[in-house]
Amino acid sequence: MYSLAVKYRHRGYKDDEHDKERKKPQAPKPRVDDGMPRPSRLAEKRISTLVFRCHNCGRQAVAPETVAASELCAGCGVALHCCMNCSQFDPGVPRECRDVRVTTALFSKRAANDCGYFAPKAVLDATGRREEAGRPITARQAFDDLFNKKS
Repeated sequence: MYSLAVKYRHRGYKDDEHDKERKKPQAPKPRVDDGMPRPSRLAEKRISTLVFRCHNCGRQAVAPETVAASELCAGCGVALHCCMNCSQFDPGVPRECRDVRVTTALFSKRAANDCGYFAPKAVLDATGRREEAGRPITARQAFDDLFNKKS
C-alpha cells in the first residue's frame, strides 16, 4: 500500500538525500554569439529637447524665450500667455504663484493676462527618437577600441 518513499517522507528523515534528488542543477543555456554587441542602456541615448507645452491640448513647440500676451496655441486656440503656462504657477501656494513680487491673485488662471513676471514653462522632452551612440560593428572591434590609443 504505502511505498517507502511516501512512508518515510516526514520532515527531517534523510532531508539531504531528498534535496539532492529534487534540486539537480540545470544545464546552463548555450550562448549564441553572433559577433554583435548586446544592447545596453548606456549605448542607447535619446535625443531630448526643451519644449513648451500648451496647458489645454499639450501641443509642443520649441521652448521660446518669451511669449507675447496675444499669442494663441496653434492646436486649440487658447491663450498661451496665462498662469497655467507659467513656470511660477503652483496651485499649492498663496495666489497660486511662487513669485513673491505678485501681490494680487488673478481670477482666471487659464485666461490671457499681461503679467510682467510671466516665464514660459519649459520642460525637457526625452520621448524623442533614439540617437546612435557610435556602436562598434563587432565585439572584437569594441575590445580593440577600448585598449587602442588614439593619436
